[in-house]
Amino acid sequence: GDAVYGFDALENGGEYTLGPPRQQQKSSSSPQHQLSAETWAGIAAMAHDYTKRKRTLVLSDATCSTKDELLEMLDLPEIGTCWPNKPAISSLGKFPRFEWLTGDENSPENRAAYMAHLKSHLRLPVNHSFMDVQPKRKLLNAEIKGTEGKRRMSGTTNVVISEKQHVTNDAVRHSVEALLELKTPKDMQQKDFNPQTICKHLAASYLNRHHGLVSVLTDLNRSWIFYWFAENERGSGVALHKLKLEEVEGAAEMAKYILESLNDESRRETLPTTFADRLSFDAIMDRITQDHNNKRARRHAGGGSGRSSYQTPQDTKKPAAGTEEHQPPPSGSGGSSSGMGFQNNGNASDGNYATNVANALRRFVPDSDVANELDLLDMVDETEQYEIIWNFAAKHIVPYTTGQTM
Repeated sequence: GDAVYGFDALENGGEYTLGPPRQQQKSSSSPQHQLSAETWAGIAAMAHDYTKRKRTLVLSDATCSTKDELLEMLDLPEIGTCWPNKPAISSLGKFPRFEWLTGDENSPENRAAYMAHLKSHLRLPVNHSFMDVQPKRKLLNAEIKGTEGKRRMSGTTNVVISEKQHVTNDAVRHSVEALLELKTPKDMQQKDFNPQTICKHLAASYLNRHHGLVSVLTDLNRSWIFYWFAENERGSGVALHKLKLEEVEGAAEMAKYILESLNDESRRETLPTTFADRLSFDAIMDRITQDHNNKRARRHAGGGSGRSSYQTPQDTKKPAAGTEEHQPPPSGSGGSSSGMGFQNNGNASDGNYATNVANALRRFVPDSDVANELDLLDMVDETEQYEIIWNFAAKHIVPYTTGQTM
């Protein structure tokens, strides 16, 4: 029979992928079910992009590109911070180098050793304590939602700082004030662990959304990197602040001073810039959402609809050579009877995008009562559009292309 471009939904580790074209055993009884290769390519691209957004990120596997995507999803810049009024190193308490044992960094022996080292040489704020959370493999499981999508995460960290009552009762998931991501000096030299630390900071901050959290990547020797949310003093809005203390005199002692001053207002002037004014996840998202709404209002005031295309900010960037992903093909002006009109061709105010998509998909189910759900496309944001299109395809297109009766 004729090749039909099948919307082949196959479960693969919790994800859906598109299979190759199927061979149609019987000719279609109605021309309304025939869509062009271009249309199927568009559907495939949309489904691929949607499932890409939905898949779970294993935090220990986070890459630089993953980190960048998450920060862009949240519209959150990463900036360096300064420490203009450091206390004299001679006035700081000593923090001896930790001697890692041979074998895996997360072995019971290493974990017992570094917990003892931390408790012996760091004086935490009153009523605070360390907790070894490495065995809690789902401690940081979360689904973060931003202005342009959402992302599921799964994983844990090594050590957290929390109030003693939460540690004593093994209830720290929503009571973390600081997390420590620990790596051996050898591992720190061989791999960049900043992306996974930032992703873990995002997950932990989301789960502890009412207070400003601190994350630290360290080898417990001469490498200490801090992250926290605060105002962006170099511009407008908020940012992820980064302080790097590596291979400098007194790095461990300065890190010790910061951790011992988590909530000490009296040390405000001798801490890194903005550290004493850390923001919670809720606070930064309120600011980001407000900025996003203000920009949208300005676009509407300028005569545009505020939605120039179906693409997110990440999609509009030109990919590096050799890394191009399958993008939905552009439609002709005003769309066509066979294509979906995935882009508005720069005319943000013509309003044809959702109408073209709905009309193309509606041919699968001419029954108006069933097809009416597509009318919502023009009333929701891009994330919800993906939800509607994906659910519609799974319910109506897949049964047809797999030979089931609709």
